[in-house]
Amino acid sequence: MIQNSTIDRSLNRLLAHFGRHVVVRPHATAAELAELESLFGALPRDLTIFFATCNGLRVELDLRECERHLWHTQEILGTLRLDGLALPDGLMPVRGDAGDWLDCIAFTEGPVREAVVRWDASSRTCAIVASGFGPYLDRWTHYLTSRFDEQGHPRRNVPGPTFDALYASDADPELVRLTANAEAQTWLREFDLCASYGADFE
Repeated sequence: MIQNSTIDRSLNRLLAHFGRHVVVRPHATAAELAELESLFGALPRDLTIFFATCNGLRVELDLRECERHLWHTQEILGTLRLDGLALPDGLMPVRGDAGDWLDCIAFTEGPVREAVVRWDASSRTCAIVASGFGPYLDRWTHYLTSRFDEQGHPRRNVPGPTFDALYASDADPELVRLTANAEAQTWLREFDLCASYGADFE
């Protein structure tokens, strides 16, 4: 297992709980990271650590509708090239359903930069889900290990909460501050407005 950072602790928690039900890809190559950086600029430290440790992962769960997959670099790049995908500039998808919603890291200027936002393709709006990739991964792994047993079966005695900003805010104080920040809320409204009209946002 891996040594200590938010990313390491989250991955170790997944591996300790689910064992062989976690499918971890080998780390990303320098060329793959360079391709992402050519599109978005320098990657956040937590995301770089994640890709240097594993280039995406999947948890095998006995519940099809539960999204249990963190994307690898080629999936990210492939999604960005999808015809008809109305994903605004400056958002890097890391998880989700390209036809419905995507959890993305914001590489735009402003107070939400490097936060994780959920892009709703149908309404063309986004909401802040976590203050950064590290807290996002921490809460996502907490969600999966709380909701599912070691074999990947849903726990019968545990209610099925939604993995969203409300769930993540329990252990992400910076997210609480960010969602209460007037400048961040203005940024989101302006972003949504620009996205609705198809304009680039800078």
